[in-house]
Amino acid sequence: ESTQAKSVRTVVLDPSDGEILAMVNLPSYDLNDIPRDDLDTLNANSRNSIISDVYEPGSTFKIITALANIEEGLKGNSAALPLNHVYPSARTRTVDGTTIKCWSDHANGKHSNQTLKEALNNSCNPCFVDIALSLGKETFYDYLKAFRFGQTTGVDFSGEAIGMLLPESTVRDCDLARIGFGQTITVTPLQLAAAAAAAVNGGNYYAPHIVSEIYSDDNSVRERIGSTLIGKVASEEASRLLADMLEGVVRDGSGKKAYIEGYRVAGKTGTAQKYEDGHIAQGKYVSSFIGCFPANDPKFLALVIVDEPQGTYYGSSVAAPLAAKIFQGIIDTRRIAPFV
Repeated sequence: ESTQAKSVRTVVLDPSDGEILAMVNLPSYDLNDIPRDDLDTLNANSRNSIISDVYEPGSTFKIITALANIEEGLKGNSAALPLNHVYPSARTRTVDGTTIKCWSDHANGKHSNQTLKEALNNSCNPCFVDIALSLGKETFYDYLKAFRFGQTTGVDFSGEAIGMLLPESTVRDCDLARIGFGQTITVTPLQLAAAAAAAVNGGNYYAPHIVSEIYSDDNSVRERIGSTLIGKVASEEASRLLADMLEGVVRDGSGKKAYIEGYRVAGKTGTAQKYEDGHIAQGKYVSSFIGCFPANDPKFLALVIVDEPQGTYYGSSVAAPLAAKIFQGIIDTRRIAPFV
């Protein structure tokens, strides 16, 4: 309502085991008053788009690129850029004759002398271009596959889409560069949430699941559904280092409007242009934020996606405050005391 957005979606899950705690798609309809006389509305609003629809994630995807670089650095891979590496301050990178720009004009020293921590804070696209190209196609794709992009997550719900991941054999350097900051790849919201959960929970990828218990007619528990560990995507140390950096994004960087005193919120903003018929749709954006708390032991992770907000469209201004409201609601409802 406040942004006159085309749609808003959010999913909340427990990063420690993949349990889906909440999903909301708006616009929607009252299940007690299904619009059967308006089939277009019924069809449009009956999809669980968190699971069945895809989008370009934009800068929220930098979480994955950053983790891949951190993990490869810990492994001693010389292709990884060190954590203290200073990225060139130029606003653009030219790859295969294609010029890629940062959202900032880099004027007056903006985005100069950045390390990975500052690059995440500033959401500077060229730095993540450098990372993707330095790691190379084979290594970067190993992580994309481990995070199950281009695959189903295994959620216990029908109609799951797999997103779009270019076949590794067809990827050019300019494609790889753009994937590094969340373009030239599409994901479902649930894919991104599950991947981000693995990135911050110690490196464990769990299949997201909705059902936790099945009851008999007498109200006794017939079956308990446990978590399913799909694989290890990174080390605990790499995950911890990333979570610390993402906490800095909320404390000091673009995610400040998701900050909640005493609860160690970590996260990343995203603002992606939309494409229509293969061309950038002028004035149409997808604003998003993905975050978790507490950063040192995440128990709640939320992804908020606002499609085509009117007026201000940056994820930092539109989506991050919504995530803060969700987290504050969890804190109040569950009476969670401050962590620090």
